[in-house]
Amino acid sequence: MCILVKFMFKKVRQFFTFLLLLCYTKANCQLLNKNDTTREHMFGGVSVFFDEDFFLGMTPFTTNLDRDYTGGGALQLNGKFIEKSNINILNVLLDKFTRLDKIHHKNSINRFNSLKFGLTTFTPRGIFLNKTYPIQNDRPYANIAFISTSRTSADMFEESAITTELELGMLGTSLGETTQAGIHSLYRKKHNLCDTCRPYAPKGWGNQISNGGEFTGEYSVTYKKLINLNFISTANENGPPKYPLKYFDAFYTGSAYLGHYTAMEGTLTARAGIIRSRWWVFNSYPLGANAEAKIGADSTRGKHFRNWEFYLFGTFRPKAILYNAALEGQFKPTAFSYNPTQINHFGAQGEVGLTFSFAYFFTLNAVYTIRSTEFQHESPTCHSWIGVYFTARCPFYK
Repeated sequence: MCILVKFMFKKVRQFFTFLLLLCYTKANCQLLNKNDTTREHMFGGVSVFFDEDFFLGMTPFTTNLDRDYTGGGALQLNGKFIEKSNINILNVLLDKFTRLDKIHHKNSINRFNSLKFGLTTFTPRGIFLNKTYPIQNDRPYANIAFISTSRTSADMFEESAITTELELGMLGTSLGETTQAGIHSLYRKKHNLCDTCRPYAPKGWGNQISNGGEFTGEYSVTYKKLINLNFISTANENGPPKYPLKYFDAFYTGSAYLGHYTAMEGTLTARAGIIRSRWWVFNSYPLGANAEAKIGADSTRGKHFRNWEFYLFGTFRPKAILYNAALEGQFKPTAFSYNPTQINHFGAQGEVGLTFSFAYFFTLNAVYTIRSTEFQHESPTCHSWIGVYFTARCPFYK
């Protein structure tokens, strides 16, 4: 695991070195209106998201590895360039069809765009990974490689916000097997384990959902609302909020998804600590079905090096699930999948973690997530993983 961490750190370091060089081209980073800190940068920054249940091996919580949601990763870019270059044209057209585009334009002063490239993988329990036949009483293998665009808009006083996202991707590619086999191989080499020892080299990916590849997609809408208690409100009677230092805030969301994951979801999130960031850009699960834009952490003026944050957060996420292609399959025949009567249509997920932001430029989130089982099983159990999410923002915004 140390080898994997060192390799990832090296690649991330190289990437962000390039990013900072790019950011020094000031024209790419300036605001449309230099006196308006709520407007979007032409290039706002980049985020790297990584979920992996193998991280639990570094903690006392070592059970349930390689079960259900095995892991995922994504690279996200933010900025006005996404809209200017029509990269999100399909997202815009769907928003026009649903008439949500009117909300985005009405709130254009606080509209932000994101572009994401990602992969999520699902497997049965680790004890079955060396089996070549379909596992009938556990999670089927599945992976989704995707590209998504999202548009996030907040109202003038930023007490509510809406996000629309369009995800396009492929089910059943070889990326899931390649990623999992590589992680397990690095682990065995690090600990001098034999090639046939656990964690096994996965042998059952030929039985995955839509093996060989099949197009898929999803459109989602999320409404987010600040809980307006007097001591956490950011409202300003004379105009938009000034984002003073806060020690606590809370908000709720309602989301609807249509596509390979068709569901409705609500969340309740609370943050406590040294908080300066805009509440409506925070998302404790950015590799989930929706992915809100991660933009500047602070709108206060003054010296950036004072704009650090450190806070704890928690999210409770109940959901009602109508259809899940990663469990039930899609149009292409699959060796094994569940039928609608075998999946759990109601479930819940929780996230707890901490966030550290330094000098406006960098944010690091470490998140522990636990999810209820999504399918019927003779011995149902929750599964969990750890996520590490890193964001670097373009520093030149004046």
